[in-house]
Amino acid sequence: MPKTTEKQKKCAVCGGTSAQPSVRAGKRHGSPDLDTRPPANARFDIDTWVQRCPSCGLCFPDIAKPPSGAIGIVQSDAYQEQLQSEGFPKLANSFLCWSLVEEQAGNFANAGWACIHAAWVCDDAADFSRLYGNVSGSKMGTRDETAAATLCRAKAVKLLKRARDLGQGFGAQAGSEEALMADLLRRIARFESALKMVQFGIDAGPRGVVDTVLRFEKELAEKRDTDVHTISGALKWKNELPQTPEPKGKDVTGQA
Repeated sequence: MPKTTEKQKKCAVCGGTSAQPSVRAGKRHGSPDLDTRPPANARFDIDTWVQRCPSCGLCFPDIAKPPSGAIGIVQSDAYQEQLQSEGFPKLANSFLCWSLVEEQAGNFANAGWACIHAAWVCDDAADFSRLYGNVSGSKMGTRDETAAATLCRAKAVKLLKRARDLGQGFGAQAGSEEALMADLLRRIARFESALKMVQFGIDAGPRGVVDTVLRFEKELAEKRDTDVHTISGALKWKNELPQTPEPKGKDVTGQA
């Protein structure tokens, strides 16, 4: 397991210095989810993906290098309310505040990804609650982390749609943006919108894994399935599909 260390960082908003955690990347074992959420062993360091200034509350991957204008959004009522919200885990609040910083800077793709990361934190918290209950005895156990994850995904959809409108790409391959958004929509039970997004992705001419994921998303949405699924699950599904035999009396070119 990679070793977590700390680095001293000077906040660009308030000038305060604080120790912020960092970690060296480790090996991944297992398959990511359809929304690219890493497997559990590669997600243990998610608390190092965003830094939080203990003085002013700036949340950003590097509090020494936020976009210009960050001070205005950090001091806003909306930001401070999100920072202290009891409706989300503390780490999820940090990601959602990072999203607000990116949004005010016009970086809508980055803002959307920050919300997706917040959803993953809520997913993990919900899984922990189901397995172990409220072991701390605090009112954290009364929070609905599943509902919180839904809110994060809904906000991510809005931000990523805005990013697409502005030509801010967030997928490396044809159809990959649509595949991500289809999964976000399906997970929040917006099945018709998910199916439309799948079709947009298929029309983009995807190849390989992306094409498989899109077609898997189509089947899941048609079944009104909101559960988490993995990329390896999509590949297994493809391999289990019945193969269409070649028509008798024709060769592989289709000639009689």
